[in-house]
Parts: sequence; C-alpha cells; structure tokens
Amino acid sequence: IRDMQQKVLFGQHGHAANVDHNGRVLAQPKASWVKTRNQLATVAPVKAMLEGKTGVMRFWSPARQTERIAG
Repeated sequence: IRDMQQKVLFGQHGHAANVDHNGRVLAQPKASWVKTRNQLATVAPVKAMLEGKTGVMRFWSPARQTERIAG
C-alpha cells in the first residue's frame, strides 16, 4: 500500500492518504504519520468517506497546512 501511495500524485503538491476503517493513516507522504498511525477521522473528506459519502470538497489539510480539494 505504501509503495502504491507514493506513486499517486496530483500536480506538484497533491497526494493520496490511505486510512483504515477508523481513519488511522496506513500510507501518506508524512512518514511520521504512518509510523504513529495518525488519526484523520475528523478531516472532512476522511470523515465523509467513513460515513459512506462521496463527492468533492474543499478542506483544511493538516499535512500541508493549506486549504485543499479532495474527492
């Protein structure tokens, strides 16, 4: 999963974050987040996905400290 995640890029700064069914990071560009299994369940697109919702939204990215778009 981690090798595949590192190959997913969206422009210069976009990335994929893979989480488990509780929103804990399995693969993400920040190695420390993977190591500690950082919790992303409260990040808007992760929360929506865990609730079974789909779509595109703007959200604040704790990884990049900027507003981003996720889908």
